[in-house]
Amino acid sequence: MRESDLPRVDLESMNRDHDDQVEMLNAAIAALDAHDGSEKTLQALDEALEDFAEHTREHFRQEDDQMKRYDFPPFELHTEAHHSAIALLDRTLAQWKEDRDVEALGRYLREEFPGWLVHHVTMMDTFAAQYISGNAH
Repeated sequence: MRESDLPRVDLESMNRDHDDQVEMLNAAIAALDAHDGSEKTLQALDEALEDFAEHTREHFRQEDDQMKRYDFPPFELHTEAHHSAIALLDRTLAQWKEDRDVEALGRYLREEFPGWLVHHVTMMDTFAAQYISGNAH
């Protein structure tokens, strides 16, 4: 995934978070691609996945805090989308730790999460950023 795959929004801080999200996702994909079945590459992959997951949680916490601070009207709907994405991430990582299914993990990292992220930024973050930037004083 490229940073240019995501639309830019009206808050530069949110754009930086999105760029960082893409960077973390790509690092996880690179670790998956480098995984050769050895313990060393498995450990590197697990670390990249944990970094990606932690960054995702922090990214969403920051967005949620910002929306709450500015009383963004569809706050609950937006945060529910974040909670659902985190739940799927957690299930995916738990399944990975259980069965080490490279294909399933690859599908999530290359298709499911990027597709969700593009849709979410386009349909939700764009409007949240417009609202916040228009109400920030």
